[in-house]
Amino acid sequence: MGLPIACRLLEQGESVVFRARRAEVAAALTRLGGLGAESLEGVADACDVVIVCVYDDQQVRDVCLGRHGLLGLLSPGSVLINHTTCDPNTVASMAQRAEACGVSVLDAALSGSPVDISEGHLTLWVGGRADLLQRVQPILRSYGDPIIHVGDVGAGQWVKLVNNALFAANAALVAQAEHILSQVGLTPVQALEAIEHGSGASRALGLVVRLGGTEALRSAAGPFIRKDLVTVMRAAVKGQVELGILAEVAESMGEQA
Repeated sequence: MGLPIACRLLEQGESVVFRARRAEVAAALTRLGGLGAESLEGVADACDVVIVCVYDDQQVRDVCLGRHGLLGLLSPGSVLINHTTCDPNTVASMAQRAEACGVSVLDAALSGSPVDISEGHLTLWVGGRADLLQRVQPILRSYGDPIIHVGDVGAGQWVKLVNNALFAANAALVAQAEHILSQVGLTPVQALEAIEHGSGASRALGLVVRLGGTEALRSAAGPFIRKDLVTVMRAAVKGQVELGILAEVAESMGEQA
C-alpha cells in the first residue's frame, strides 16, 4: 500500500522523499519525481511530515522505535503518521517516545485497496489529536476519503483490528455457506451472487463472488488475514479484552487461510 500512496501523493503535486527497500519500488517512485533517501536519517532530515507504511508490528518498531529509528531522528515539530496495522500498544509507545522528542504521532489505520488509493477514496481511521489531524489533512486528503477521527492514539488501530476480525469472521461464514450450497447441489458462487441481493449480503460475500470463491480469497489475502488476526489476538490478551464469538469465528478463517 505504501507504493500507491506515494504515487498518489506525487500525482497530486506533493513533494515526496522516500525510503524503499525494494529496487522496483524505488525505480517507480523516482520515475514519478520522488527523491530516494539512502537511509531513514535522510528522510527525517528532509521531511516534517513522515508517513510509515510497512508490513507488520515488528517492522513498525524497527523503523520508528529502533536504535536508528525515526523517533530518534525527526526534528521537534515533526509529525509521524503510521498507516501500518499493528498492536495499539506499539503506537502508544511511539506517542510516548515522540512526546519526549517534541514530535507528534497520528495513528492512521487504513482500509481499502490500491484502486481506492488511486481514486482518492481510501478509508482512514485516525487516532490522535484532532488539531494535529487538521494540520496534516490536506496531505491525507490526497488519497484518503473518508478520514474519520476515532479517538486518541491507539484508537485507529483498535478500529482497524476489530474491522479485520469482523471481515475474517464474515469470510468464514461465507465459506460455510459456500460448503452448504455445494452440498445441496447448487453452484456456490452463482448462489452467493444471488444472496448478494438479499439480507445476507456483506462486503466479504461480495469480494468472494468477485474473486470466484473463498479459496481464491484465501490465496489472495491469506497471509494478511493471518497476520492481522495474530495482531488482534495478542492485543486483546495484553489489554484483557474479551473477543468472544468474534475471535472463534475469525480464527477459523485464519487457520484455513
